[in-house]
Amino acid sequence: MDETLGTYRQLGLELHSQDGFLFSHLDALRTASRNHAIPLALKDQLDASLSRCKDSQEKAIEELNKYDVDRASSKWRFGFWGISALKSKYKRFKSDLDELDTLCLRMSFVQHTSSNLLRLEHFKLIHETAEQQPGRLLPLSDIWVAAGNYEGSEERHDGDFVLEKKYIENDVQALCNILRKASPSEGVLPCLGYRQPLYNESTPPYRSFLQLVMELPAGETRQSLAHKLDIEEEPSLSSRIELAKALAIAVSKVHDLGLVHKSIRSRAILLTSDQSKPNRPKLFLQDWTYVRRQAGATSQNGGEDVWQRLIYEHPERQRSLDHFPETAYEPKHDIYSLGIVLMEIVLWSPFVERCDRSNLESDLRVAKIYESAALSLGGDVMPQQYAGDSRKLTRFPNVIKDLWLQIAKTDVNVVNSDLSQIAIRCLDLHYVSAQEVLDALERVKIL
Repeated sequence: MDETLGTYRQLGLELHSQDGFLFSHLDALRTASRNHAIPLALKDQLDASLSRCKDSQEKAIEELNKYDVDRASSKWRFGFWGISALKSKYKRFKSDLDELDTLCLRMSFVQHTSSNLLRLEHFKLIHETAEQQPGRLLPLSDIWVAAGNYEGSEERHDGDFVLEKKYIENDVQALCNILRKASPSEGVLPCLGYRQPLYNESTPPYRSFLQLVMELPAGETRQSLAHKLDIEEEPSLSSRIELAKALAIAVSKVHDLGLVHKSIRSRAILLTSDQSKPNRPKLFLQDWTYVRRQAGATSQNGGEDVWQRLIYEHPERQRSLDHFPETAYEPKHDIYSLGIVLMEIVLWSPFVERCDRSNLESDLRVAKIYESAALSLGGDVMPQQYAGDSRKLTRFPNVIKDLWLQIAKTDVNVVNSDLSQIAIRCLDLHYVSAQEVLDALERVKIL
């Protein structure tokens, strides 16, 4: 009962405190009601949403008044059904407030003048509704693709687009300012801007969010690097080196823009191919979610703390339950990740594998080559009980790095000693820039 009352108390503080986000939204609505730039239809939606909030608030207060907090016997008399009713009224009121929050965000976009903002009348996704998110993830990737159209200088253009979720408008604006000037170029898809989708997140707490919009080349096949490594026959070593060079060029381009990428991994690297030249794919870095300016403050995003990402991150950048990363993200940390993906390309095997080889939607596990190396450590570091548990096998950042170094010195060395040394130097942060990695790849000798 005390917990239920606490949720009401917190919501009340949000509504009445001038520092609360709900108070600020309601104040913004009062100002917006006098703004002629806001379409009448949106104002009608806001009025209806406010009416629902008022109604659900009154019902919640009515239910609260049945409970006398000053009387010791009240909790007993209120009983289970009373608590259930309180929770139900709170859930309804909170849902109505969340809807109002989404409409407030849309209203702010109407009043917003950023040239990077794609308004609904200028950019649309096919079959988009408030209940349905169109598109899909490319197989074995974290790359979301959807069909849509946008208004060009003379006519509307149809196409497919990569959509990436964002939460902080200032960040996505700064990112768009850079990417729109830089693209199209090596490693960077054309950036159209950012948008506010009609739908919210599909899982609790159902937050509203922004989307970075990047246009895919028309008429070309597309797949993630992880997918290519997983399903295609191993090509010649020279072809693998060319692919590694394309990756080094893309990373170098990002750093030339004054950015650090922070999420270089095979599931977030897009390959597109002209059907007439299937063996010469173009490579683009995706998952720009965690990009930050080199000179800016580093974001300690807990979303990075999953093993599929951790295995590509330098130990200095990994956080534990009670410690933030030791250092800010720097270009050298991208080069560390580049070295790991380089090993995937050389060995022609993704380091995040499917548990069921016959199912593209299968659960994922860390690669067997990594697991075997990890379990060989034995003892207190990697006991045999960790077999098959990818989270436990990747729980120690410095051990992860040591295992990659071991694989670079053994398995990669069997393929080519020059490539082995390049991978080792990436992992040891020997290279100052991605251009140095590219120069080293140019000097690789194939026997």
